[in-house]
Amino acid sequence: MKAPQTHSLDRRHFLKTTGALVAGTVAAAGLAGCASETAPAATTDQFWLPEAWNEEHDIVVVGFGAAGVSAGIAGMKAGADVVVLEAAPRELRGGNSGVCGGGWICPTDVEGYADFLYRLNLQRDDRQELVEFSQTLSGMVDWIEELGIDYMDTKRAGFNFYPKEFHEMAPTMNNSLKGVAKTGMEHHAMADADGNQAMGGKYFYEPMAKIYEGMGGAVLYETRGRELVQDPRTREVLGVRAEGPDGADIFIKARKGVILACGGYEASPELTQEYIRACMDIAVTGSPFNRGDGVLMAQAAGARLHHMDCIEWQGYGARIEPDSEVNGRVGTSTNWHSEPAIIMVNKYGHRFFREDMRMGHTRQFPGVEFLGFADSTDTINDWAGAPAYVIFDQTRFAEGAGNFYGGKDKLAMGWFGQHELYQWSDDNSQELASGIIKKGETLEELAETLGFIGVTEFAEEVARYNGFVDAGRDEDFGRDPEKMVKIETGPFYGIEVWPSLLNTQGGPKRNNTTCRVVDYDGNEIPRLYSSGELGSQFGLVYHGSGNTTEAVMTGKVAAEDAAALEPWDAA
Repeated sequence: MKAPQTHSLDRRHFLKTTGALVAGTVAAAGLAGCASETAPAATTDQFWLPEAWNEEHDIVVVGFGAAGVSAGIAGMKAGADVVVLEAAPRELRGGNSGVCGGGWICPTDVEGYADFLYRLNLQRDDRQELVEFSQTLSGMVDWIEELGIDYMDTKRAGFNFYPKEFHEMAPTMNNSLKGVAKTGMEHHAMADADGNQAMGGKYFYEPMAKIYEGMGGAVLYETRGRELVQDPRTREVLGVRAEGPDGADIFIKARKGVILACGGYEASPELTQEYIRACMDIAVTGSPFNRGDGVLMAQAAGARLHHMDCIEWQGYGARIEPDSEVNGRVGTSTNWHSEPAIIMVNKYGHRFFREDMRMGHTRQFPGVEFLGFADSTDTINDWAGAPAYVIFDQTRFAEGAGNFYGGKDKLAMGWFGQHELYQWSDDNSQELASGIIKKGETLEELAETLGFIGVTEFAEEVARYNGFVDAGRDEDFGRDPEKMVKIETGPFYGIEVWPSLLNTQGGPKRNNTTCRVVDYDGNEIPRLYSSGELGSQFGLVYHGSGNTTEAVMTGKVAAEDAAALEPWDAA
């Protein structure tokens, strides 16, 4: 098909600002239904439309993770013509769904689960909305069984990732969860060939992707959604402007609706600095293709954003490919909390938290406090643990990969691990040669090699820690004495690591029964849907394995609702 002509500046500017232009100028009454009541055509050209569409489909889904693939399957089952746009290449598909732990939940007590979420969200959300959300998620087992996907019951009634070490730091949260014994949900996972739980989101995601492909479902890989095409008179979303593999514009008409299923904003430095921590470099252990595109597209269309402060810290990770355009933002998923023979220090050479703390899926995170020494260090990037440094000695180095990143064979979790993009060497030699691990014959030499501001202070800190090991008590941070090993045998080694995000939960707010996106007045934006982590209902504290279910079920609901609409271009 012949490509459309390039937009004029006026047309491109208009598309980017449509949401702002129409706010307060278009009556919302009657616009949330199926077919639009299109106003008479203007005497001038309908300049919000592209000069030509490259493709036309009933439903356009942006993102091919669990939300996008579920939407694709459900839309096709409902008789709709569906296309999915995916920013990543085929071999890296799956988004966060493909690199997560792979477990999923299903509410068995709708009211009970809603109450549990009400507490986890610190009562910041409307409880009736949580009931509707719980009802939507409760169909998960039925949907998975309808698709013929095998799974296993893990016999776990539900849980949350709220580390006990943070209780004293957040008494409000501790009180909110006090006395909670039932969560109203059951937990499931995929099984491997031996009948054991398969750890990794790809074991859940890939069977769904193969179902969609087997149905003849279309996916445009390396195609990034960039803007929504929206009628300023009715606010209806009519299609998507995407960037193809060569960077050229591709205009895709959505006759019935657009479903944004493209994840959060964890890989966007601009958005993480806006909503999480200013002037701090944050790594990603989830998908580096989650660059906030859905947030920006929905916001431009007039959507209300919510839960933008709800994030999932994953831990400290080393950057394997710091110079890569895509993987450069990715950090490894780590197991430092299970490593007794290391300490972690900041650039001033000081320990700053108990290293045996489990950091996955936590709301609060050690090292993201601003120190305020910018004047003395001539830098504004002065956070307590950004970056941080993992320190160990020759004895630990000689033991090999160990638990540094999930085992000797491969990085168990996260982007690099689940996609098997990097394998840590058994003897650490590869990492030493590449510079991931740095070496010093003495502690002072290591400090200088790592660029520490406090060289002498670092040596003193190690000596202090070794004294705690001898005494059997960590007087500074309360680390478990059984997880403390002295650092005393040179040479000494260090790995620069960065605070990392697994995912963000914020984005456009949606109706939990239809997944239609709403504006700040609660009015639905016609033909626009969101699903998955983009606008998630999960709040300040995330319980394990909830995002997978949310992605699958909100994708399904959105596609079924969109498939029932009348085309906006119907004669």
